[in-house]
Amino acid sequence: FGVTPENLTLEPNCKSTIVIEFDPRKKEDLNSGHVSEKLWIKYLKHPKNDTFTVNAEFCYPNITFDKSIINFGAVMNDTIKRVSLNMTNPSLMPIEYTWFLTEDREETARTEPLNEIFDILPLRGIVEPGQVENIEFSYFALFNTKFDVNALCRVIGGPEYTLKLNGEASNVSYNLSFGKKSKLIDIGDAFLGQKTNHDFEIENVSKVTFDYSIRIDFSIKKAKLMTEFITFTPSKGTLSGGEKVKIKLSIAPGFPGTMYQVLIIQIAHFEPEVVSIKGSGIFPSIRLYAVRKVDSELINIFKNAWDSFESERANKSLNLDPWKEI
Repeated sequence: FGVTPENLTLEPNCKSTIVIEFDPRKKEDLNSGHVSEKLWIKYLKHPKNDTFTVNAEFCYPNITFDKSIINFGAVMNDTIKRVSLNMTNPSLMPIEYTWFLTEDREETARTEPLNEIFDILPLRGIVEPGQVENIEFSYFALFNTKFDVNALCRVIGGPEYTLKLNGEASNVSYNLSFGKKSKLIDIGDAFLGQKTNHDFEIENVSKVTFDYSIRIDFSIKKAKLMTEFITFTPSKGTLSGGEKVKIKLSIAPGFPGTMYQVLIIQIAHFEPEVVSIKGSGIFPSIRLYAVRKVDSELINIFKNAWDSFESERANKSLNLDPWKEI
């Protein structure tokens, strides 16, 4: 603020005009804001002082972002990941912006241009007061490379904004706790309805987050009936780098005899892992053997009765031969 004149003399019953000036050009950071100062009036040879509050507001074309860092994290090689942010114009006037990509000089020289690794849409535009614009950042994950660059947003008549862009490309890899053993679960002989637990783990040993899912192979005979007797939780999920999950698998024979089923474990983009389940459903039972005693007198009685029955039904053909069983 400036005051003109700074010193003056007033004769009795006279008045004078004081000009207070505000020069926003002296603010170097070009950020909008509010300033408040005190104007002191001191009187010569008088103990009284007067003060006035002087307020002013800087109005520059400014923008705000809902993110300060765009972190893509670890991305699978040769894929694309997109992250969006919202850009808001809180100013009293429209703003015109343009995006640029830069890299610190200390970084290792790249053979690939930055615009082939990162992309920003829209690259430039005009945002009206109070309007929100969605900006999409894309990262093209080149083979096993890591990037840390700056995205600069230049506003005409306003400040320059810097956002960090971080990204890393990596392979996806995982472990199943079956190890090198055959992916076969043999429950042996088990009573009908008796549950056995065969838990296993899926571990993400890479830096890239991936999804997994588990299901029963319904192409196997009686697969739909077995859904009540083979249960697993969780059946799907997401694993970040270094995380692992325990799959609680419960198996119970639902029918007497041989049982065979297949679990399909789908991890990221890989070919499904196949886990075979076999066993046999049993139940308590006994078998009795009785020796039949042949009595010739009893056979004659049966034979005479049959002859009598045939004579009464001579006109009918019954196709019965009881002697085959005797």
